[in-house]
Formats: sequence, structure tokens, C-alpha cells
Amino acid sequence: MAQADGVVANGSGSAVRADINNQLAAIFTNHSGASAPSTTYAYQFWVDTTSGDLKIRNGANSAWISLRSVTTAGIVFPAGSEAVPSVTFATDGPDYGFYRPSAGAVAFVTQFGNADHTLFSIGKDNGTDSDGVADGPSLYWGMQTNPTATSNTTGEGLIISKRGRIRATCNNSFSAVFNRVGTDTTRLGALVVFRTNGQQCGRIGAITAGTVSLLDGSDRRLKDNITDMPEAKSRINQIQMHRFRLISQDIYEEGFIAQELKTVAPEAVMGSEDDVDENGDVEYMGVGKAELVPLLMKGLQEAFAEIAALTSRIETLEAG
Repeated sequence: MAQADGVVANGSGSAVRADINNQLAAIFTNHSGASAPSTTYAYQFWVDTTSGDLKIRNGANSAWISLRSVTTAGIVFPAGSEAVPSVTFATDGPDYGFYRPSAGAVAFVTQFGNADHTLFSIGKDNGTDSDGVADGPSLYWGMQTNPTATSNTTGEGLIISKRGRIRATCNNSFSAVFNRVGTDTTRLGALVVFRTNGQQCGRIGAITAGTVSLLDGSDRRLKDNITDMPEAKSRINQIQMHRFRLISQDIYEEGFIAQELKTVAPEAVMGSEDDVDENGDVEYMGVGKAELVPLLMKGLQEAFAEIAALTSRIETLEAG
């Protein structure tokens, strides 16, 4: 190991010879030493014997860049960032390549809308999710600026993490979470969670150990302006019931026509006859039958009240 300043000083023949030999030894050993050489030049090599890395001085002669390990077979890269990946390819420049978003993770950057975005990230997640269990190794796929976030992600993408949890992200929050299992026995495992505008709106989960149900977000804390539901019986009588053939399946069913139901219970109908998807294909109207349950419950309560009133009148007449 030797280090030198790159300048042979004037002196006696033996002194000059010793200085030249020291300069050559420094070159042949890549200025190896436990600390950096005191005199540095742009693009100079240095073997850091403390870290075991071969490093090169940057073009501005202001910092050392690690190239590879000299104690193992590994190649060492700087962490880089989404804006400046540490590993790029040929003429791609700084816009495409790999970087290290966090400890034990690697991510790939591409361009989207003339801006750098992380396309995917693979690695470990040191965070703890809402179920109190660390996620562990994960795969993140999508246009995300924070691919290792566990609670919020910017952009759209897909996250597959430890224990098979799958999370779909959209518009700055998780829109769906699949296999959301945990150690909290009070939940009994919410297998699928749906969110809109950052707020949980429903889930598929187990109410008891032997039942699985589709649950709407119905917590009082999610609601305001709570009033009594208006009369339902007349609206129920306006709903037309039909028997029809499903064209694509050639089977008969009984139920509703979305266009008709929308005039009576618009909250139970999704879409309109003008809707198309991003490809221009028709998006057919749909009926959420669960949305009719409150209307039917209200109508049933009204019917019970009428039955009770009629029963009271009959009992009065019979008592006579």
C-alpha cells in the first residue's frame, strides 16, 4: 500500500529514486490506504482499505465515487435517485436506469409525461403496515414517486408485498387492498379493502370466523346531516319488475331495467346510456341491488306500522 502526491521532488539521486519508486507504488496499488490521499486529482483511483472499495475521483475533483468491492465479487454503485439513477444504459443518459430508493431495494426509472418516474421497485420494506406486521420483501409496480411507501403512494401502480398482500394505487392513495390479513383478531381479516379519495368505502371480510361478507363503510363518523329517511312505500310501488333474457348468456332472469330504476332510485344505478370507456366501447349501466335494501327496509317498517294500526282497530272492534 502506498500513496503519493504525483510530484517528484528535487533531491539527491537516491532521494529522487525513492520518491519515484513511491510514486510508482502508489500508481500500481491505486493509492490504497485507510484514508483518502491528501493530494487528489480528477479521475484518480483510490482503494479504500477501510471499506474495501475501489473508488474514483469525480471530474470536479470534489468527491469519491465507489466502483466495486476489492474484498468480494460485488460491484458497488452509488445510491442515485429518481432524478439521477446510478446505473444507466448507453445513450439513455440520466433519464432511464436503476437507483436505490431505500436499504435493500432497487428501483427502475423511466420517463412519463416528460418527467422521471419510478416504474418498479423490488426490495425490503422496513415499515410496519396498519395491521401491525412488517411487510417484508415487496414488489412495487407502477408510476410512483415513493415506491416503498406503506400508507400512501403518489401515482398509479400495483404493490405485492409479504404474505401475498396486493395493493392497487390510484390518485395518491390505495384504491384497493387484497389479502389484507393481520394479527388483529377483532378484524378477522379484511381480505379486500376498497378506498376512494383516500377514504375507506368498503371491504370484503369476515364478520365471524365462518362468514365472509361485503361490507359498506357505514360508521357514524363518516356521515353528517343525518335525518329520518323519507316515505318509501310509494317509491317501491313505482319500481317495475320484469322477466327477461340475458342476450349474451341466453338465460332468463327476473329483476330490474337500469333505465327505469334510475327514475325511482337513482342511487342504485351506475352510469348512463352515453357512457364509453377509454377505448370508446360502451359501458353498460349497472344496478347495485344492495342500494335498494334501505328503501325496502323503510317500506317494510311502514307496512309493519300499518299492520299494527289495522290490528289495533280490529281488536277494538272485536272487543266491541
